Amino acid sequence: MFGNLRQMQAQVTQFTSIGRTLDPTYPHHAIILLLTLAGGIASGGLALLRGADLGAAVAAGFWTGAAVFIAWVLARELDIDRERSALVAAGLALAGALLAGGPAPAILPLATLIILCRLVNRVVGPPFRWTDSLAVLALAGLLALTGETVMVFAVALAFLLDALLPPPLRRHALLALLAAGAGFVLLAGQGLALAALSGPVLAVGGLSLVAFGLTMIATRRIDTDCDAPEYALEMIRVQMTMAFAALLALILLLTGGDVMALRYLPLWATLAGIPAYRLLEYLRGALARAA
Repeated sequence: MFGNLRQMQAQVTQFTSIGRTLDPTYPHHAIILLLTLAGGIASGGLALLRGADLGAAVAAGFWTGAAVFIAWVLARELDIDRERSALVAAGLALAGALLAGGPAPAILPLATLIILCRLVNRVVGPPFRWTDSLAVLALAGLLALTGETVMVFAVALAFLLDALLPPPLRRHALLALLAAGAGFVLLAGQGLALAALSGPVLAVGGLSLVAFGLTMIATRRIDTDCDAPEYALEMIRVQMTMAFAALLALILLLTGGDVMALRYLPLWATLAGIPAYRLLEYLRGALARAA
C-alpha cells in the first residue's frame, strides 16, 4: 500500500516539486475523500432544510466539501508527522461550514498557500524547478489582479524564506522582490487598514493562534521522510512554515475582520485542529500511563 503511494509520488516528483499524490486505496486518503463527500451532502441537505433553493444548496455543499478538503491538505503540510491531526482539522472545517451555512472559501488564495507551504518546508523533496517557481509567480499575478494584497506579500515572503533557509535556493530572492513589488503597487492603490472584529471571532482566533504557536515551539523533531526519500526534511524549514501560516492568518484576520475569517475557514480549522489533536494525544498518553 505504502509502496504504491511512493511509486505514484515518484512519478509526480520527476516533473514538479509542487504536486503530492492522493491514493484512494490508502485508508487515510480514502477517509478524507469520504468525509469531503459526506460533508458536502450534509451541508447541501441542511441548506435545503433552511429554505434555500436547489442551486444554493448545491453551492453550499460544494463549498463545504472544498473547505473540508483544503483544511486536510493544509494540516498535512503543517503537521507532517501526524496524519490524524489533518482529520481533526477537516472535522473542524466541516463543523464551522455547517454552522455558517457553507460559505465560499477563498479557493485561489488557499490553494496558493498550500503551494507556498510546500515551497518553504520542501516536504516533496527537491527544491522548486524553474517551472514551479514561475507558476508560483504567475499565481502572485492572479492574486494581484483579484486584489489579494496580503496574499501577494505572502508569496514574496515564501520566496524569501526559500532563498535564505538551508539549503537555500538563491534565485528565489529575485522572485521575492518581483512579488513584493506587485504587493506594494496594490498597497499604494487600495491601501490596507485594520478591520473591526466581533468578540467571538477575536476569542476563537486568538486562542487558535496561541495554541498553534505553542505547538510550533513544541515541535522539535520530524520523523517523517520527504515524499522523495533521498531528501531529508530540515527542522528549521518545518517550523518556519508553521510560523509563516500563523503570521499570515493573523494579518488576514486583523485586516479582513469576520468576513476574512469565514473566507479562510480552512486555515483557521487547521490552526485549531493541529493543537487540538496534540492535546488529545497527550491526554491519551497520560491516561495510558495512569492505567
